[in-house]
Amino acid sequence: TVTGRAAIVAEMQQARAADLQRKPTEPPNRPRRRRHFSTNLDLNVAGEVATGRSYWFEFNNDTPDRKPYLGAYGHSEDEYRRVDGRWLFARRQIFNEQRAEMAAKE
Repeated sequence: TVTGRAAIVAEMQQARAADLQRKPTEPPNRPRRRRHFSTNLDLNVAGEVATGRSYWFEFNNDTPDRKPYLGAYGHSEDEYRRVDGRWLFARRQIFNEQRAEMAAKE
């Protein structure tokens, strides 16, 4: 579990550094990319707070031929809070079905 803005930034910086340390393959036609997509957002607003749930999936193309493949998938459960007129994440739990320690419980 990663908690707080600074910890989230550090987690993403570590992931990026790990990507950059991968050995390059044959000269690529295109750069490596990783993209996350969110879909089916279910949002419930109650005054100054809200909850949400969405499904996500990740595509990568870090193979030598740069063909895309599904890297991971799961869902997120979120809590939001309105602060000074802006909606901010109060809590986000990400479930990743590719990683046993992050998968949703049955």
